[in-house]
Amino acid sequence: FFRVERFGDCFSCAERTGLHCFDDQRQLKSGYWWGEPEGTNYLTLYQDIMADLQLEESYNRTLSGSGNRRRQAAVRPVIPLATRCPNTRACRGNQTSICSDGYAGVLCSTCKEGHFSWYVSCLEV
Repeated sequence: FFRVERFGDCFSCAERTGLHCFDDQRQLKSGYWWGEPEGTNYLTLYQDIMADLQLEESYNRTLSGSGNRRRQAAVRPVIPLATRCPNTRACRGNQTSICSDGYAGVLCSTCKEGHFSWYVSCLEV
């Protein structure tokens, strides 16, 4: 199960392809990628909420009188669907769509600078 806000409901992870859920949060499985529309910061907001979920119980009491912090904890970002990478070895998953060493870009489908494409791999120059 995972949440998208500190005081919100829990949602099942079972029917969501490419996700691994633990400690109220969701992360991408290895071989999957997600991006966000240009100009948005959905993943940053989601990471902030995930950090809030891990705070001690005493933190809840400080939120009751702090409207600004409470609103931040209740932000409901829209996290894009997990997408399977064409080269599953290139996508390490995690919360931020980490690409494997040498890979970059959308679906980790291009080679980083200083690397070249060899069949389905990015090798260092």
